[in-house]
Amino acid sequence: QHRGICMPEDCERYKRELAEMLSWADGVQVRLHENYVSWNGDHGDHALKTDLCRKYLFPLTLEVMARPEFKGKYLGAYLEEAYINHFNGPVLGQHGTETLRTFLDEAMLQSPDVFVGFEWNEANENTSFQPTLSGAGTTARIISYYKAKINHEPLKPRPGDDVSVPNLILSTRQTMRLGENFHVELLYVPDGVATDPFQARVVMRDISGKALVQFPWEGLPT
Repeated sequence: QHRGICMPEDCERYKRELAEMLSWADGVQVRLHENYVSWNGDHGDHALKTDLCRKYLFPLTLEVMARPEFKGKYLGAYLEEAYINHFNGPVLGQHGTETLRTFLDEAMLQSPDVFVGFEWNEANENTSFQPTLSGAGTTARIISYYKAKINHEPLKPRPGDDVSVPNLILSTRQTMRLGENFHVELLYVPDGVATDPFQARVVMRDISGKALVQFPWEGLPT
């Protein structure tokens, strides 16, 4: 790669090596593999949507897999949620649902046969797709939305949802250090219930309930 441009010789080498692998493997798993570091005190890297993947890696992969000799081979898309272990630094950080949504957005460009979810939780890294203490099913809500979009299914609430409450996800960091920026992600996941735009706001309170910061009202489309 040179300034976001893949050299022709590198493109040809990638196609040769991929074809060689597909000659004996049942398929290939393609992973979004670029990120950028937040230098403002945020924890960990952000997943990054890049031209390298969209212009080169994904199209070249699909070009090779479309060859007649590779008919029936599987294309897998790797999904990642993010590390939230505050003892680990050079990893994808806990930025709300950004990492999972970025990986899903990019994976959908490939029309993969299989989505490969990361499921490994060693040393309190919490990298796997697993239930949370709050039981909100955040990951399940996001995956359900993408599943419906991919399969052209109607959007619907999760089982047991109170449909009188908008399907909002509020994400904040679990661990903070003095001097770090505090980020809040307010995400609306369409569930086929709300038809009119609505407003929401985030209020930060202390342990006694006193409002410390009141963010402006946000108009959210449905």
